[in-house]
Amino acid sequence: YTGRMLWSVPGAGYARDDKKPGPAFFAPAVDAAGLYVSNGRTIVEYVPATGKISRQFPVLDDWGLGLNGVIILQGDYLLIHSETALVCISRQDGKALWTRRAAEKRTLSSPIVVGGAHVFFAEGVRKIAADRPAVTGELESVSLADGRTAWRMPLDGFLSDIIYSEKAGMVLAFSGDSRIDARAVTDGRRVWVGRLSRSSNWTYSKSSPLPFSWNGRVLNLGGQILDVASGTPVMTTHPLTGLPVPWTLPYKGFGCSMPNVVGDLLFTRGFDTVYFDLANGHATLARRFVG
Repeated sequence: YTGRMLWSVPGAGYARDDKKPGPAFFAPAVDAAGLYVSNGRTIVEYVPATGKISRQFPVLDDWGLGLNGVIILQGDYLLIHSETALVCISRQDGKALWTRRAAEKRTLSSPIVVGGAHVFFAEGVRKIAADRPAVTGELESVSLADGRTAWRMPLDGFLSDIIYSEKAGMVLAFSGDSRIDARAVTDGRRVWVGRLSRSSNWTYSKSSPLPFSWNGRVLNLGGQILDVASGTPVMTTHPLTGLPVPWTLPYKGFGCSMPNVVGDLLFTRGFDTVYFDLANGHATLARRFVG
């Protein structure tokens, strides 16, 4: 890997307000088979290695999608999500397999999480909770294949994040006050309820967690680590005393430090770019941003 540019194409721009005219923009998605980018009301499939256009799929007006949203890939399916609708299309021919529209005066929340054969999202009223956009309403699971509702449960508080754990067979809903509602994937029954603590070093949006899942555990950037299956704290050994202590993920975060996990590595960015070796508990500061 050299970091050199292989190819580039002009983008369609970004429409910040659905009420104002402008080109549609859906955040792109990529896997080994294709790169999917929105260009106006069209989804363009590129060959990742060359940038050659292999196919184009129209985004139809009767799907009810807004101007901005995201594209999500899962096997043979391509999901397009905006606050007004969620559409699942076939990656083979671009035909819509099912469509889910938000009810009047309600919204389909972000994030939309795909886990196994399920799609998880919340539908409700959009508000601001703990300095972050959130939705209060119902957490819902639908079939990826046909869009049928598997279960639907009321949310206690404002949804800010969703995590799917295949290993534990659970989906975790996070509210803006750091509350966790752990539900079984199969039927939506509540397995456990807990909260994520945050390190006192954290200086931004202290009441809003930045969780992610790794190796059967749920971690909070700048805070504690919990076992996904039980919700109990994961323990480790203090390097000086040799005594068992709760394992935490220390990180002096500033700003929009959204975590991304690849294997045993956690990548995050605030004003610092930090690489965490999750398996061994080591961290490397790659670059510090000033200004």
